[in-house]
Amino acid sequence: MQVQELRWFVAAVGQPNLSRVSESLHVSQPALSRSLRRLEAMVGAELFDRVGRSLEPNELGRSLATRVARALAELDDGVAAVRQAADPEQGEVRLAFLHTFGTWLVPELIRAYRADHPATRFRLSQDSAAVTLEGLLAGRHDLLVTSPRPQTPLVGWRRLFVEPLRLAVPPGHRLAGRRRVRLREVAGDAFIVLSPEHGLRALTDGLCERAGFVPQVAF
Repeated sequence: MQVQELRWFVAAVGQPNLSRVSESLHVSQPALSRSLRRLEAMVGAELFDRVGRSLEPNELGRSLATRVARALAELDDGVAAVRQAADPEQGEVRLAFLHTFGTWLVPELIRAYRADHPATRFRLSQDSAAVTLEGLLAGRHDLLVTSPRPQTPLVGWRRLFVEPLRLAVPPGHRLAGRRRVRLREVAGDAFIVLSPEHGLRALTDGLCERAGFVPQVAF
């Protein structure tokens, strides 16, 4: 039984004159009659009383029509809500991002977007690169602002900007006065780095590996 046929049934209960119903629904009367008989066969009960050439809804038909009308109203509301949510002018954008981007980049992006699309709503989530990427692949997020670039063919991406990485050392360090250093010069030093689930940690480990050493992590 199709949704459209359920709408025909509700209309037939509200207006027992099948000629008028078929005309208002732009469907032939034989097709409407066959649809009503299929519904009766499906539920296992007669929903109309045949009075001459007319159909009069009986108590079972009126009871079922009331419930079907409520179900159709819920369906229509749900479809309308989905269409509204999918509308870029007034829908909801589920945006995930790294913690560090939440203090400056994300507010600027949202402010700029809503200047042209004021009715758009945003649902925000912040976490590590691994966790936010997992949420994107699972369908919990629509967009992800992250770093480094996700290494999966399942994600399309666009570079927003390039951030330089700095090597921070204490004031008394042997390299404190240098403007440029090679990373392998600190191969024997202890590092303060982020935990493995963060994108910056993956970048750090990769750079150290290219420089020929594994960082000694103190914290």
